[in-house]
Amino acid sequence: MEKIKLINSDADILVIDKPSGLLSIADGYDPSLPHLKAILQPEFGPLWMVHRLDKESSGVMVLARNAEAHKDLNQQFMDRTVKKL
Repeated sequence: MEKIKLINSDADILVIDKPSGLLSIADGYDPSLPHLKAILQPEFGPLWMVHRLDKESSGVMVLARNAEAHKDLNQQFMDRTVKKL
C-alpha cells in the first residue's frame, strides 16, 4: 500500500493525500481491514472524520484533531463554503 502523505498539520486539522485502495473509515462488514483513521491515530492522536473518499479514490482529505474543529469543519461542508478542485 502506498504511504499516506502529510500535507499539513496543526492543533486543529490534519490534511493528508489519501492513496487509492485505502478505506477512509472502518468497513462495516470487516472492521479488520486497514483504514485511514486507524493508521493515522497512533501518530496523531484522536481524529474525527469530516468527509470521506471512496476506497478506490485518491485525493486530499481533511481530518479534525478535536471536537470543536470537527464541528466547525462540518458546518463549512454543510454551508458549502469549502471549495473542492
